[in-house]
Amino acid sequence: MIFSRKGKGRRDERARAHWVAEISPNWRDPSAREPEPLETPEFGPYDSTVAPDDGVPRIDLGSLRVPNLPDTPVQVEAAPNGQIVRVQLEHKGSRLQLAAYAAPRTEGIWDEVREEVRTALLGSGAKVVEVDSDYGPALAVRQGGTGGTPVIESRHLGIDGPRWFVHAVFIGPAASDPSQAPALWEALRGLVVYRGKEPRPVKELLPLRLPAELAARIAQMAARQAAAQAAAVRAAQASGGQVTAAQVAAAQAAIARAAAAQAQAARSGAGTAQASAAPSAPAVVQAAPDTVSDEAGPAEAALDDAVVDEAEAVDEEVDEVVADSDSAVSATKPVAATAGERKAAVSPRPGRKASGRSGARSRRSR
Repeated sequence: MIFSRKGKGRRDERARAHWVAEISPNWRDPSAREPEPLETPEFGPYDSTVAPDDGVPRIDLGSLRVPNLPDTPVQVEAAPNGQIVRVQLEHKGSRLQLAAYAAPRTEGIWDEVREEVRTALLGSGAKVVEVDSDYGPALAVRQGGTGGTPVIESRHLGIDGPRWFVHAVFIGPAASDPSQAPALWEALRGLVVYRGKEPRPVKELLPLRLPAELAARIAQMAARQAAAQAAAVRAAQASGGQVTAAQVAAAQAAIARAAAAQAQAARSGAGTAQASAAPSAPAVVQAAPDTVSDEAGPAEAALDDAVVDEAEAVDEEVDEVVADSDSAVSATKPVAATAGERKAAVSPRPGRKASGRSGARSRRSR
């Protein structure tokens, strides 16, 4: 017997035509839909796609655009590799530390992060109380006060945005009384977050960078300082003088700082002309064993004085550059913090999946 498939094929075509006819011409695959447009909240942090045109000057630090307010200097803290890991503002004895992290598209992570921060702070002996704020649940923290140690108050806020999360920590009087440093709260309300479209793991720190022009100038001066220190050590070696191990270590550290500054300038998008203007960091100084001494004599002390003078001159020039810069960012020194303040500024632990939606934020949309 010969089996024919022609009849079955015609039936399949009729069935498929009937199925297609039942589908609305306006139907779209839900997974392919564009996300709904964001509403602009009453106050920030704002997503960069809905940032208000309010005329407020902001410093572009990559993922964070920080309001540039009077008497509120902005500092950045960098890791040893030169990567900026935190932004800090100061005003009237209080500080505001800011960092932005990647978050899921459909849920917030402040509920989970808040428990992580609470656990870490309680483990350090701090007193932690959950309070309400304009951004929903917050953590009021009190540390120190025993054995003559100063009392440090801080307040941790978490703001969930579209695929980003901002961790804001107020330290000092403004943590319990916003009127003590209103500019810091104004800075948070005017903050703009640029998430970018790149896929990132949940809780990964969003990249921060210096303004390109400032990064290039700092890289040039760091390279100059490294070259001066290396040249001083080489001159001492050539003249047969003793070179202390500390001097060699200082020169190597200066070279490492120069390399980190140049890497930061590259990440900040400094132009080719700016990058080429920065002198290359000298090769690592290697001191002969018989010329290395743990103690410095008069000649070596004079060498140290010359290096210190050069370093101070560089620092003064950096201060002038920062003062003349429109961005008014200080990047020459890391943020100085007491041990209690470092414990107060607990960051989210990366690499863990977010669970649950954060508490309702009281920011209204307009």
